[in-house]
Amino acid sequence: MGFLFGWYNYLIMKNSIFIAIIFMLIVGAFFVVYSALMCHSQVILGGEIFIVDTARTEYTQKKGLSNKNSLPEDGGMLFIFPSENRHGIWMKDMNFPIDILWIDSNMKIVHIEKSVSPNTYPKIFSPTTPSLHVLEISAGKSDLLNLKTGDSVIFFK
Repeated sequence: MGFLFGWYNYLIMKNSIFIAIIFMLIVGAFFVVYSALMCHSQVILGGEIFIVDTARTEYTQKKGLSNKNSLPEDGGMLFIFPSENRHGIWMKDMNFPIDILWIDSNMKIVHIEKSVSPNTYPKIFSPTTPSLHVLEISAGKSDLLNLKTGDSVIFFK
């Protein structure tokens, strides 16, 4: 009987360790996935530094700035796409206007849409030439910084 009780305790202890390891792996995976889905980057644009959220996945790119109430003056969202294309942006569930900048693989602005209003939804805004990245910043900021097509953008992914 003592042998069986000892064996039972051994299995319980092994299962507890196994469950604890599985739990730690799940929690760790959650944090890795979360940080990959939404992290921050620094963007230098027109001599000003912006701290922006990055959208790298289809989910975060579709969500964008939707349902947020405002955007800090030095904030924004940077969409990082896997390849150049004429990436479209809409204003679904947006609560404030933004400036939208499309940036090519040479880190040059190829198209700008200024003060795009939430009332424009369901219209989709697209650049005239392919881009690799899209940057959304506060409405009017591109005029304040005197940004134009061909200007360089620097960011750290």
